[in-house]
Amino acid sequence: MKRGSSVWQILLVSIVLFALEFLLFSPALDYKFLNYDDDVYVYENANIQTLKAENIAWMFARPYYRSYTPLALLSHAIDFKLWENNPRGHHLTNVLLHGVNTILIFLLGVMLLHVARRKVSGQIPDSPPPLLTEADTSTILGAFVAALLFSLHPMRVESVAWISDRKDLLLVLFTLPCCMAYLKYDAHRGTKRAMRWYLLALLFFVLALLSKTIAIVIPVVLFLLDMLLLKRKASNKWVPFATEKAPFFLLSLAFGIFAIISAKESQLSDIVAKLSGVQRALHPLYSLVFYPVKTIWPEPLTPVYDSVGAPLMAVAAILCIVITAFAIIMAKRGQKFWLLAWLTYAVTIMPTITGLSAGIQPWADRYSYLPAVSLMILLGAGVSVVWDRYRGKEARSLILVLCAVAILICGKLSAQQLPMWQNAETLWRHSIRVTPSVPMPYTNLGVALEGDGDHDGALLMYGKAVTLEPRYADALYNMGITYEAKQMNDSAASFYAQAITADRTYTDAYVNWGNIHVRAGAFDDAIRLFEQAIKLDSSDPDSYYNMGIAFYHKGDRTKALECFQTAVKYSPNYANAYNNIGIVFLDLGKQEAAMTSFVRAARLGSAEAQKLLSSKGYSW
Repeated sequence: MKRGSSVWQILLVSIVLFALEFLLFSPALDYKFLNYDDDVYVYENANIQTLKAENIAWMFARPYYRSYTPLALLSHAIDFKLWENNPRGHHLTNVLLHGVNTILIFLLGVMLLHVARRKVSGQIPDSPPPLLTEADTSTILGAFVAALLFSLHPMRVESVAWISDRKDLLLVLFTLPCCMAYLKYDAHRGTKRAMRWYLLALLFFVLALLSKTIAIVIPVVLFLLDMLLLKRKASNKWVPFATEKAPFFLLSLAFGIFAIISAKESQLSDIVAKLSGVQRALHPLYSLVFYPVKTIWPEPLTPVYDSVGAPLMAVAAILCIVITAFAIIMAKRGQKFWLLAWLTYAVTIMPTITGLSAGIQPWADRYSYLPAVSLMILLGAGVSVVWDRYRGKEARSLILVLCAVAILICGKLSAQQLPMWQNAETLWRHSIRVTPSVPMPYTNLGVALEGDGDHDGALLMYGKAVTLEPRYADALYNMGITYEAKQMNDSAASFYAQAITADRTYTDAYVNWGNIHVRAGAFDDAIRLFEQAIKLDSSDPDSYYNMGIAFYHKGDRTKALECFQTAVKYSPNYANAYNNIGIVFLDLGKQEAAMTSFVRAARLGSAEAQKLLSSKGYSW
């Protein structure tokens, strides 16, 4: 095939891939924010709602919500700058990113299949292979099928339709170019251009790390490429190939340590915590098989999966061993692509199958977003091989029909799955239908109903969650919020206390219970609760803010000022805290400092500060 025609084919296929992805997922543009971390990351996150240098510095300087994902936060901040609280624009970014990722998978697939074909055929040219511009029809077809099946598969719906999974989209956006640049670096070894590709691979690796910390496994993937695709053999020449990965591994080590520190409050997820000893032992092998099985049979899909019994886990463990043995046998026969795909999948899924989390589920469709890439490219390689082996018109027509059927099935299933994510109520009612024995969906549905003013409906859902799990702290805490909304403070305080009994680290329960004491005039009791919350999380601005209110009402202006100033230290865009700092400065007779704080609060959106400044003739 002529190089020019190959380039035009690749360009045309890329356009088609992007168009099909956008066509399928465009309905998500009309979906709402969800009470499923969207509040934490976007519409209630004051730290991303002003795109200033100090806010950007804050994103990169510290972990947020038990993880370090500064590029994801920055992308949300850019979206908020463009669209504010209109979810359409935030959804648009996700859809566009998924479209770009689809093209990147296609390009990476072309490169991997092209390299594999040259290695198998023994074509080791003196000059570096172009990798993309000399791809033949079967390579392009295989990569096209791989990318499109990945893109349209129903397991991608969660990552695309859920705004808060931006970090997985960005992770793939930078991981794939990292691998592509590394392949180009390998192709140009010994030339002046090699170092450019190496540095580019390292740059994309850093960007992937800043998107989601599980990118720390990428150096292992590069080693797998060396051993199983590029065929670097263990010899005296192996040392340079290990040395060149040192910067990658050092970065992985640094980010890995930081991730552990960031997630210091993490614990076993609620579902894993209830597993028996046998189930916990089988859990990693079961999780390894879970996603390939869901890929083949994606029914039913839900945002929250329940655990299964030990017998089914044992079957999955046996299947995992069989798959691994098969891949090893095929590698010994010279077909190392199987082992490369399986080990790459296993390495990239590994960070999510330890069962360590902050109360989230141990299995989720979004966890497969990066790991599924290697499996889909393996499938594309199979299509490419079959296309080359059967050259008859009828055989190739059958291949195209089978690929088209698989793609259409994936598209139809995704189109059916997508509406489940249109708002919080549709999502959690669907989840309850699929996993009625899991308490979390009932609690989240209760929060959605509470947001619509349906207090009784919310309490009913919380009650069902507590029936399933009597010590479910989230449900108990939210019952307290609902009873507060119904102005039944004694009942609210009782449920906050129950939430703390169920989970001694539940800082929000301490804060809300403390606020009830503030309203009752029991300031010392309130301060003790706020202090307990601060002991559990010394960087939570809400604890300091509310303790400042308690000290202010108690008459201690100095302590109140200290608390409000600490709150803005940890949350630079805390408008109400700046407003209260202004009030305290006024009480202390510091007019100029007060006006400065009011201006800052007004610029951050405090209506109270804006009203006060307007009444005094100040602008902001």
